[in-house]
Amino acid sequence: MKIKISVAACAVLALFAVQANAAETVKLQGVEVNSVGDNISESGISEGILNKGAASGPLAGKKVLDMPYQVNTMSIEAMNHQGVAGFEDTVKYFPSAQIQTRGGIEVGRPQTRGFQGSVVGNVLWDGFYSVSTTAIPMYMFEGLQIQNGLAGSLYGGQDPAGIFNYTRKRPIPFSNTFWADYTSRSNFGIGWDTSDRFQYVGYRGVFYKSDGAKQAKNSDYERNLASLGLDFYLTENFTIETNFSYYKHKMLGIPSGFSVPGRNGALNFAVPDAAKNTKAGLEQEWAGSNLKTTTASVKFKYAPTESWYFEGGYQWQKAIRDMYGTSKTFTNQNGDFSVAASGGNGAVSRFDVQSWFAKATTEFETFGVEHNFGVQANGYIYGRYTAQKSPAEEQI
Repeated sequence: MKIKISVAACAVLALFAVQANAAETVKLQGVEVNSVGDNISESGISEGILNKGAASGPLAGKKVLDMPYQVNTMSIEAMNHQGVAGFEDTVKYFPSAQIQTRGGIEVGRPQTRGFQGSVVGNVLWDGFYSVSTTAIPMYMFEGLQIQNGLAGSLYGGQDPAGIFNYTRKRPIPFSNTFWADYTSRSNFGIGWDTSDRFQYVGYRGVFYKSDGAKQAKNSDYERNLASLGLDFYLTENFTIETNFSYYKHKMLGIPSGFSVPGRNGALNFAVPDAAKNTKAGLEQEWAGSNLKTTTASVKFKYAPTESWYFEGGYQWQKAIRDMYGTSKTFTNQNGDFSVAASGGNGAVSRFDVQSWFAKATTEFETFGVEHNFGVQANGYIYGRYTAQKSPAEEQI
């Protein structure tokens, strides 16, 4: 797209008005502004984001522009600028994605276009299936890609809620980044992102800790992260990536909902006036969630030639979810209420997930026509544990 702007006529009239007696008249030449640049296509649409690689099963490495699916992405630069800490902070920047806040926003199921995702089948960390219904720290990831809609052709049978693919931070040349943040009241956090690469090995460590109250007095909001990635460069064409992480997300004493008793569709009394959520005593100090996720993975990447590429690996993950709920009922219109413990509201208290995949991609030409071919096999096993029932297993 080209835009031409001429300022000669206006400039000449202005000069004649101001310098009517001048011996010389200065005539300005027309100026041409060309908006075609490195990041602008001929249609005028920025291709910066469209030129990013999409991590989608056997199509990994394809540009977003060439994908047969709608893919939205959020880079580490955007996450840093927006100060996102968890998935619940990130998802609001994706127009078609939401969280189904069943049991709390930190354990809600991700969804796209109104379809909820499953506990495991729609979320991947570097290609490995991972638990979606637990707190996810964004500090340890390079970016997040969300592929809207059906993705069964790439990953097999799953809920029609799209794919949420997180990309871990990998080793880079020597770097140390420190940061601090403030959430609310007395809740402060401090983080450290450190990395370096050598001839045969590289490391990337991300560490973060915050503690203190949230908006409510006497509440407890704590987040602890330790993530370490070790890469081994065995040859120029063969790399082994390993990752280890532990994340604790505790949120207790945060006010939740209240109910008003009634009968036959009518309330027993008027709804009490709203109270500030900073007031102490609106929730029990022990009520809330204490989430702990431990993850370990190993992956290989092998490119023997320019046209062949192989990748595969295994990941183990354990997500412990200690959830303590309450049921609060107003006893009068003055705001007095009674409290009863409701346990974890039937929520699963622990998930164990084993995930693996292997894929191969190649490029070749027949009769002058170029072909891109990819094949992938992937799967997972996850166990669910509750206090009342024996573990149940599913295999997909």
